[in-house]
Amino acid sequence: MSASTRWGLGPRLMLALALVLLVGGLTAAAVALAVGPGVFHEHMVRAGVDDHDAAVLHAEEAFRSAGGWSLALALGAAAVTSLAVCALLTRRVGRSLGALAHAASGIGAGRYGARVAPPGLGAEFDDLAAAFNRMADDLAEADRLRSRLLADVAHELRTPVATLVGYLEAVEDGVQPLDAGTVAVLRAQGDRLTRLAGDLAPPSPAPRAASSSSTGVP
Repeated sequence: MSASTRWGLGPRLMLALALVLLVGGLTAAAVALAVGPGVFHEHMVRAGVDDHDAAVLHAEEAFRSAGGWSLALALGAAAVTSLAVCALLTRRVGRSLGALAHAASGIGAGRYGARVAPPGLGAEFDDLAAAFNRMADDLAEADRLRSRLLADVAHELRTPVATLVGYLEAVEDGVQPLDAGTVAVLRAQGDRLTRLAGDLAPPSPAPRAASSSSTGVP
């Protein structure tokens, strides 16, 4: 099993969100450190305060410290909230996909009554559930028709097969002579079986490619 197969949807989403938060946090920190102190210093100078005063230096240091802590707390709160929402959404998506996989396994095992409920995660997931249920309905109908066809075929085959077996046993036992009448009956039943086999054969596809190439029509 490859590494990409072991990683589920949840870990992938969490990792992607963590990378987005990391890049966003680093970008916000870089912008804040590059722009904030300069803007604060300019405001202090415009206010007529000596930029070499110890109070100004202390205020700028306090501004940088407060800005850093505020940014760290804001990013931390955003990260916790985002990861919590992502975990909840991932759980719902995973539960929905798990139900879909379970239903698909049931249909693969011949339980054509398996259905999935709309997960309510958006139009795409609801459309997927509806399409799956339509597929299950079509497979159930196809299985019903197949069972009915097999039953009809078994019923149709029973008569000619029984006739052939009966006549052959009678010929072997010497009860029925192998004359022209017997051969005619056997041939008739054989022709009947041939017709039934022809009815069961799938229709051959129309030779579109051949006809198109011969007529020159695309």
